[in-house]
Amino acid sequence: MNILGLHSGHDASVAILQDGRISAAISEERLSRIKCDSDDLPLLSLEEIYKYTGISSKGIDFLSLLMTFMPEEYFVRETLYKELERKWVRARRRLKSYLKGETFKSVLLVANLADKLKKHEKTLENHFRWEKFHKDFGLNSIKWRFCDHHLAHAWPAMYFSNWDEVLVVTIDGIGDDRIFHTTSLFIDKKLRRVAISRGAEASPGLFYCDITKLLGFKPLRHEGKITGLSAYGDPSKLLDLMRPCLRLSPDKMTFVSDFFEKGGEGERFRYLKKLIRSHEPADVAAAAQQLVEEVIVRHVQRALRKYKVSRVALSGGLFANVKLNHQIAELDEVEEIFVFPAMGDTGNAVGTALSGMYDNDEDRLWEVRAKLDDVYWGSSYDELEIEKVLKESGLSYRRYAFEDLARKVANLIHSGRVVGCFQGRMEFGPRALGNRSILAAPTDKTINDWLNERLDRTEFMPFAPSVLAPYADDIFKNYVKGAYTSKFMTVIFDVYEKWRSKIPAVIHVDGTARPQVVAREDNPRYYDIIDAYYRLSGIPLILNTSFNVHEEPIICKPAEAIKALQDRRIDALMIENFLVVLEQGVRN
Repeated sequence: MNILGLHSGHDASVAILQDGRISAAISEERLSRIKCDSDDLPLLSLEEIYKYTGISSKGIDFLSLLMTFMPEEYFVRETLYKELERKWVRARRRLKSYLKGETFKSVLLVANLADKLKKHEKTLENHFRWEKFHKDFGLNSIKWRFCDHHLAHAWPAMYFSNWDEVLVVTIDGIGDDRIFHTTSLFIDKKLRRVAISRGAEASPGLFYCDITKLLGFKPLRHEGKITGLSAYGDPSKLLDLMRPCLRLSPDKMTFVSDFFEKGGEGERFRYLKKLIRSHEPADVAAAAQQLVEEVIVRHVQRALRKYKVSRVALSGGLFANVKLNHQIAELDEVEEIFVFPAMGDTGNAVGTALSGMYDNDEDRLWEVRAKLDDVYWGSSYDELEIEKVLKESGLSYRRYAFEDLARKVANLIHSGRVVGCFQGRMEFGPRALGNRSILAAPTDKTINDWLNERLDRTEFMPFAPSVLAPYADDIFKNYVKGAYTSKFMTVIFDVYEKWRSKIPAVIHVDGTARPQVVAREDNPRYYDIIDAYYRLSGIPLILNTSFNVHEEPIICKPAEAIKALQDRRIDALMIENFLVVLEQGVRN
């Protein structure tokens, strides 16, 4: 059975399950080259997945949709008057966009409509323009359903954890389920929902978005910068004054704030804007980070004790926050954690596909369930395609047997060169995991300055290490709790003192690192490159950062990798078994 999971709007993506297994998943941004692409429909991703898997639209047996950011044109309003009003408002907005020279995009947060329909005892499904959707996507008249936003987050976290007895926690800005909830707690593999937090004014995710915006960064995109910046600040200067913005209910099972009766989210934002005035950005970030850690850790701890479980699976945009994930892992009640690697909305295509499989063939879904070995679910390119692009570039290149290539790449890294690594299938989710990565030596303590500058990134953002699995326990404290999820670079660890001076390029100012721990069976080519560097240097890890410049998505195609070399973002490019090296490297 072929199940198509589709998420439109912000961070749009598509995923396909074949016989219960993910065969492909792609984010629209990788193809459109628009960061966090919010276009109406992920048509590029869908076309790419059809091409890669060989499945046509006629081969889809079931369609599972995320309703949250579905374009409003696919819904009929609850009354004729409201429908006419919608068309009039839409026409005005389209005209204004045209006059401003902008592209018109109209996205409805469907929970608004669903809530109104519910008051009239009507269902959202009955107001969906399936025929129009079918025509636009070229789909047959197949079975379909909507999937709730937080269930779409919860499904892959629970399923790929491979734990039956598990606490699943989902937290983001705002979801749906027709009640605007922002956090959920689920228990066991049946995903029994036991707690929901409601209201934007008590959303931990929107609180972090507010801080991001107030510090001059882009919300829903630059929250990771706040996490990185927080290590440089003093939280005590603002922490107590921030507490009214986010706290726990008396039973610690839901989130509340002092702004439920004070104008809601807008009033909370105004309070924060006034509060942080004249304070250093690092201190603001540090206070916000500590507040989020405190309330969420206590929330998770309470649920673990109440439901007597010791394993935690996390998903939702807020769990891109690796410092928060570390604090949860450090709880005495936690035996092990897992964070779904595509924890943000882009991962919801996978979640809604899994939900669709559960509805159609539950027995088969559990039969094929297994721990997640990798998320190399995107496109790949054969050597004929790659060599054609190399020839067109005019660059000198050479093909090697991989054993020789691994040694040459390791030598380049050991000599201080920055190497782009393009191989195999593209990763799904926000982390580059060795197939679309930029690699460098972890020994240069000045690299944060000059490599971030070359990539047009903020200087306080740390780089991450890719570590050979047999050595991880010797490098990272309390490694066992996060061993599984560390495959995907989703948690930080404190680094043992004896290693900090040896690998300063991948150690943040707080003495932590966010590793990707690489087992040979998961990515043998990448493992061999790191191992070759280890044989030269005695250090069993390399610096790994995503293959992109600031404000661009991670690269997808060979031509994009070659352009990065031509623009001198990197000194050399390994692209499958080909190697291109600039005659003279660039440091700064």
